[in-house]
Amino acid sequence: MIKFSVVVVCLNAGNDLIDTINSILNQTYQNYEVIVKDGLSSDGSISLIPKDNRIKFISESDSGIYAAMNQAINFINGDYVIFLNCGDLFYDNDVLLNTAEAINNNKYDIFYGDCYNVLQGHYNSYPQKITSFTCYRTMICHQSTFYAKEILSRGYDLKYRVLADRELLVSSIVKDKKSTKYLNFTVCRYKAGGFCETPESINIAKREEKTIKKNNYNGLKRIKYELLLFFTMRELRALLIRNEKFRMMYYKTLKRIYSLNK
Repeated sequence: MIKFSVVVVCLNAGNDLIDTINSILNQTYQNYEVIVKDGLSSDGSISLIPKDNRIKFISESDSGIYAAMNQAINFINGDYVIFLNCGDLFYDNDVLLNTAEAINNNKYDIFYGDCYNVLQGHYNSYPQKITSFTCYRTMICHQSTFYAKEILSRGYDLKYRVLADRELLVSSIVKDKKSTKYLNFTVCRYKAGGFCETPESINIAKREEKTIKKNNYNGLKRIKYELLLFFTMRELRALLIRNEKFRMMYYKTLKRIYSLNK
């Protein structure tokens, strides 16, 4: 029976922490553990965590969110791992149940589904097949991705302040050839609006994205993919995608492009 590890890192997260924990405890599938990695909170939120023997609590200082996630990895006992930030919720009570059924049918290394962006009020839908071009072009929502425990053994590379999760995903798929499987349902309600979306982090992310691409793709492939992004008007699409009708057409076209650029 598949066991999940759901990791939540926190620091003075208030009610967001409790909302996330309750979202996990409300799952109909019962074979999971919750690892709460706290960075020495002082707001009293930790005392409000429900009592449940599936919750492991680790409290120690850390240098940031990815360092905290690495600390939590040391305590993982599940077969597959998902990270939820405080304020993020499972989309419904059957997410773990549906994911377990998918895993039982196909033992892939990485399972991923869609997410609902609460701040922007729309769904982020992802391609049904992850290719080298997919990884170059976009980032699958970290909170809607389940990793086989073995993938996380090396931890997150702390030289990346904003995109360590993207670096892990890209290197696992492009370099290590890990297999992926699309979950045809929405996994999480992504709260958004955190540090990764501030002006400072956006600038950092641009630099880190260049490094990730350079480390995982040769020069010719980078040129090819940059041309594809240019001629498919990436910036314009980012604006138009907010329209529901265009979004449906957009993802249908993307799937065709992905199938031609494996």
